[in-house]
Amino acid sequence: TLHTLIIADSEVRAERLAQRQNISRKSALAQVSASDRSRRSYLKRYYNINWLDSLLYDLVINTNTIPPECAAELICQATAGIIQAQSGARGL
Repeated sequence: TLHTLIIADSEVRAERLAQRQNISRKSALAQVSASDRSRRSYLKRYYNINWLDSLLYDLVINTNTIPPECAAELICQATAGIIQAQSGARGL
């Protein structure tokens, strides 16, 4: 399992959401904020963790600087590397 956290500023995420769903930037920002609150609350309540703690993840990608398409490729490469490492370890 590859635990991945993809991050970006709220404004960047809201702008992407607004374009994708054809909604206002203000509405998109409200959705991003609500989603973050919900995720934070759920993980704190049931697992007592801070969901933004980078130590919980194998890979953290900031899409403020890395385009989403490149982020997807990084995830695919990391997954392939894990699979290769695991199958190599089994052959020992």
